[in-house]
Amino acid sequence: MRSIVAKFQNSFSSSSCIFRSPKKEAKIASKVLIITLLIITIFVVMFALGIYVFYDAIAEHINNIAGSF
Repeated sequence: MRSIVAKFQNSFSSSSCIFRSPKKEAKIASKVLIITLLIITIFVVMFALGIYVFYDAIAEHINNIAGSF
């Protein structure tokens, strides 16, 4: 049992994968940035496409609300 605990503690020691080289950190940061920007772009395009497709219904709804005042 002691060896299992020691192995678990060694897996989180400072010599394991916690510290990476700056090149690896830059690669990972670059990938994360690209994926994040891609996801944001997809959401913006979906929102714009939704407005484009439902523009008439949205305009009619706004006119109905404005006409009630």
